[in-house]
Amino acid sequence: MILIIGCGGYIGSRLAAQLLDKGLPVRGFILPHEYHACKNLIDRGLDCRIGDLTKTEDFRELCKNVDCIYYLAGGHFRSIQRTKEVYIDGMRRLLDALQYEKADCFLYASNGAVYGNLNGTFHREEEAVQPNHPFGLVVREAEQLLLQEAPVRPIILRIGEVYGSGKNNPFHYKTNHLTLLGNGQNYMSLIHEYDLLSLLVMAPNCLDSGIYNISDNLPVIQSEFYRQVEAICGHAFLEWVDQKEMPERILFSIHGLRSLSIKMSNQKIIKATHYKFRYPNYKVGLQRLWQDYVHNDQFGKEQNN
Repeated sequence: MILIIGCGGYIGSRLAAQLLDKGLPVRGFILPHEYHACKNLIDRGLDCRIGDLTKTEDFRELCKNVDCIYYLAGGHFRSIQRTKEVYIDGMRRLLDALQYEKADCFLYASNGAVYGNLNGTFHREEEAVQPNHPFGLVVREAEQLLLQEAPVRPIILRIGEVYGSGKNNPFHYKTNHLTLLGNGQNYMSLIHEYDLLSLLVMAPNCLDSGIYNISDNLPVIQSEFYRQVEAICGHAFLEWVDQKEMPERILFSIHGLRSLSIKMSNQKIIKATHYKFRYPNYKVGLQRLWQDYVHNDQFGKEQNN
């Protein structure tokens, strides 16, 4: 049995769908309000469990007969305390419950915020991390908890910024507006949804205990990425603001994380999996996403409105 914590999220729901397509047994842990969105997965065989990682409930039944755990729970909350409850306290409860089971591996979806905020150098997994963003500090603590206390094989995946279908398609900003903090001269490490899901499916059978960066082959300066998006769709939608003017809750959100400079090396994951990216860089990925955007008639609908 494969357990997905955060099965109702963007990546969790898509991963569950792929695993179910392969005929694998999947148990999904979701929040109460996510049940309706997961109904299609439930109809396809998902063993759905409803709960809350921040509650002091017994997770032994959730972990019963589980072989592999994907910890994809998370989000960008308004306070450090709430973030710690999900990323650290919730993980600790699961690890305690796994003491009673014979699971093989625990895969944790971490991210590049642990690396700090340096321009120019590639971040590699073996370096000592010194995060200076509050979210990076929480994630580092969660990583250390897993490495020190996991009763199973711990696999930490530091995932770059995900782009792809749905809400993560940057062309949706064409008819909206996007405000970014800073001046856009920071590096982004990206990963297309398709490649991320492919690597997640492979990971339990390919990866030893340890830390792995999950990003494509070409980190990009943030302003260059969004200029490319604007050039392809023929519309300017960006506004840059000084992050010093932003309240703490904004700096702690996805907008604050996007202001970090994260330039990750993916050589370790490639060596371990021999994976060949379908979208090895953002240029290839954006061209395909634009084709999908136009094919889905979004462009035509917007022109007629």
